Parts: sequence; C-alpha cells; structure tokens
Amino acid sequence: MPLASIKKYQLSITTCLLQVIIACSPILAQNATVTYSDIKQANDFVEITLTTSEPLYDGARRYVLHIADQHFMKSKHKIVAGKSTLTFYLPLSDYQKLPNKAPMILAYGYSKSNVDVSTEKSKTGSSTREFSGKHWPAGFFKKTSIKINPIPTNNN
Repeated sequence: MPLASIKKYQLSITTCLLQVIIACSPILAQNATVTYSDIKQANDFVEITLTTSEPLYDGARRYVLHIADQHFMKSKHKIVAGKSTLTFYLPLSDYQKLPNKAPMILAYGYSKSNVDVSTEKSKTGSSTREFSGKHWPAGFFKKTSIKINPIPTNNN
C-alpha cells in the first residue's frame, strides 16, 4: 500500500474517533442537578415532572425513572431555557402502590442491572443505591394530595 493511502486511512480513522468522542461528550460531562418539580393526574396516569439544572443529552436511549422497586420509561423530554424537563407517565395503579419517601433515581438508558439493584435495595430497605451508567438522584418520592379521579368504568 502506498504511503499516501496509509496516511489517508489514518486520518479517516482519527476523524471518526474524534467524532465519536465529541458525540459522547455531552452525556459524559453532565453534572446536572435533578429536582422533582410537578405532579398531576392526567386520565389514568399520574405525570411526574423532573427538571434539571442543565440540558440533558437527548440520544438513542430513554431516560428511566426508578422509584423504590419500580421503573418507569414512558416519558417526554423537552429542553427549554437551558434546562431539561422530563415528564414521566405512571399508571395510576402503580402510583398508588409506591411507598412515600422512596428514593428516586433518574438513569440514562434501561439497564437490567439497575432494575435488579433497585429491587434489591428496596427490599432490604437500604438507602444506598449502586446504579451503573449515568444516573442522578432526584430526591424522594412524595405522595401528594393530588385529587385522584376514579378511572371511568364502562357500565353497559
């Protein structure tokens, strides 16, 4: 192989590596603070909204909210004024079963090991959470006095 072809190949490999590093840097560099900002009922779901101190990466993975031994993935993610807002949709029946003051963890991506850790720590009553991957503490779950409307039944 001629020397010019080798240098061109090395340059293209270096360029690809730099693009990967640049693409991953937002998720790797984040030190955001996550706060529990709103809760309300919407039909047969309860919406829990978290707000961050800086925008979170919006990539191929989903954000997952862990509360006690439950995890919730159905959500929407918006970036407004340099902050991320994540709204999670919890089925009403799951919301009603959640223990008050349970730790909440926001994780980037679904990981079976995080679900297993969440379940084990919840069962043992330990407040020490050992999640893998990028994750942020989001405070403690507070059952609020939101008005829970009964789920309509079909009386036909």
